[in-house]
Parts: sequence; C-alpha cells; structure tokens
Amino acid sequence: MKTIDLNHQGKTTTIFVDKICYIKEKNSAETIISFGKEHYVTAKISYKDLIEKISRL
Repeated sequence: MKTIDLNHQGKTTTIFVDKICYIKEKNSAETIISFGKEHYVTAKISYKDLIEKISRL
C-alpha cells in the first residue's frame, strides 16, 4: 500500500494513498483529503504540493 507522510508542527501523519476518495483545495495553503462520505482531514499542504508528492510514488 502506498503512503505519504505529511509533517506539520513537528507531527507526522501517514496518509494511505489507496484509501483517498478525492482531494479538494480548501485555500492556497490547505487541502481537504476525503476517505469516504463522512471521513476527511484538512491537510496543511497546498493542493499542488500534495499532487506532486502523490505523483512521485
């Protein structure tokens, strides 16, 4: 299973890329990552940077 690590304020969150349903830009510095109808996270990473991380896998 492919994963990416997102770091923010000294904390690391591992995202399982295969579980992502969709990615949506919230603003220029944040992206919403959805894993289903009711489960999502707001990541402190730009949409462009996140897409670049995923495409490098």
